[in-house]
Amino acid sequence: MEVGYDLFRRMPKRDVISWANMIDGYGRLGCVDVARGLFDDMGERDVVSCNVMVAGYVQNGYFKEALELFHDMLRERKFCPDRTTLVIALSAIAQLGNIKEGIAVHQYLEKNGFVVEGKLGVALIDMYAKSGSIEIAIQVFENIKERSVDHWNAVIGGLAIHGLGEVAFGLFIEMERLCVQPDDITFIGVLNACGHSGMAWVICIVEKISCNQEAGSRKHLISNRKDKGSKFRLSPSCSGGGNRGRSSYTRGSSWGRGGGSRGRGGGSRGYSGGGAFTPDKIDSLGRLMTWILRHTASKFNLDIRSDGYVKVQDLLKLNLQTVANIPLNSHTIADVRKAVIADNKQRFSLVEENGELFVRANQGHTLKAVKTESLLKPIISAEEVPVCVHGTYRENLPSILEHGLKCMKRLHIHFACGLPKDSDVISGMRENVNILIFLDVKKALEEGMELYFSENKVVLTEGFNGVIPVKYFERIESRPGRQLLYVGKDEDLVTGMQKLAIKTGAKLERPPCNKMNDVYQDQEL
Repeated sequence: MEVGYDLFRRMPKRDVISWANMIDGYGRLGCVDVARGLFDDMGERDVVSCNVMVAGYVQNGYFKEALELFHDMLRERKFCPDRTTLVIALSAIAQLGNIKEGIAVHQYLEKNGFVVEGKLGVALIDMYAKSGSIEIAIQVFENIKERSVDHWNAVIGGLAIHGLGEVAFGLFIEMERLCVQPDDITFIGVLNACGHSGMAWVICIVEKISCNQEAGSRKHLISNRKDKGSKFRLSPSCSGGGNRGRSSYTRGSSWGRGGGSRGRGGGSRGYSGGGAFTPDKIDSLGRLMTWILRHTASKFNLDIRSDGYVKVQDLLKLNLQTVANIPLNSHTIADVRKAVIADNKQRFSLVEENGELFVRANQGHTLKAVKTESLLKPIISAEEVPVCVHGTYRENLPSILEHGLKCMKRLHIHFACGLPKDSDVISGMRENVNILIFLDVKKALEEGMELYFSENKVVLTEGFNGVIPVKYFERIESRPGRQLLYVGKDEDLVTGMQKLAIKTGAKLERPPCNKMNDVYQDQEL
């Protein structure tokens, strides 16, 4: 830098680029005072030179000073911050954990027309996660239309910070389904998240996926962590137990909800009694079977038929572990039969052909190899389905009213034949939904929508090209309370706040979300 400074000092005319280069050089060397002295001596500044100085502060841990300079830029109004400025400022805020500053910057960029994408999206997700608001971080992630691996890494890293290992792992699986190529940072984030949550069982699954991707460097990374995995201890925060327990992320924009609510046999899923977390062997087997038969059979090179069936013997050969830390290949056919019988939502079917036992998931697939006509029974008349209701969450309603109900990454949209706990309702809806959307079955069938029953009496449809338009909604109600929000006949939305004409494409404002359990829809039914 001495040679560079000598040349700089001899320059007859120094433009903003040369000034910025010198400031950047001294900042990278850690000479922040020298860099600031040069910055103060500049006769004319631009946004680039300011960005370089703010970045120098951040690189050397002077986060408050970086924010002060950022605020000076806003006050002076000689030039406006650009995307780089905002990324650097958000980085400083993330290190300080100052959520109020972060919200103010977020409001500024929205007010001034900045699109949250690219590095700006990554910085915003990271800021909210490190400032203690993983809920908003997830919202930002979900609202980014074109997501790169960096966005996925940012939210997985945030989930790791908050100890949400199972949600992070579910998001990693979603990357696989969407063909988003993970990088080493992804694997490190997932392993850290699952390690903090005591999920030693997940190491084997991550390693298997890594091998299938032929990611040699990642296999080395995972093998280095595998021995450490044996030291992890399952705790109530892992998989369905404890205050932070959540079921896995299982759908395109669907986040884990109420992990304990899916308990088979009436108990919280994953507990076998007592104060400590002791995963039940059969329950854990059922969880892994659900994930494989619905979403990942093809990834593990299982021969899955068009009706969803795979050979039980082939399933039991997979080198995977259940949440109970029991190798899948140590289970028996009798264990599989027990898991099918124990499932209180009847998610599985068994069939024996020529002495060979096959098993399938009855619905909920994302696997393209599974074909609707082979898996399901067609519904011919509306009389077969007196009640057809889809359960969702209030925060999803604005998007649904604008775009209709979508399959997302699944093959079908799911409906129940009644409400949870109704005597004839086996599956099709989570118990903690707060919005009920009733389908006008008669109108849908008359206008060519194909509806089907699954083996466990869930109503399934692809809609029209994966979407059910709003005009097929008979009504929408809140739950509990059954407040009427929408009546299909007059196509008006009724709420305590406002009245919307659906035909005009009006939107509801998204309500504030304060809890992880109130953020995203999960339709693992």
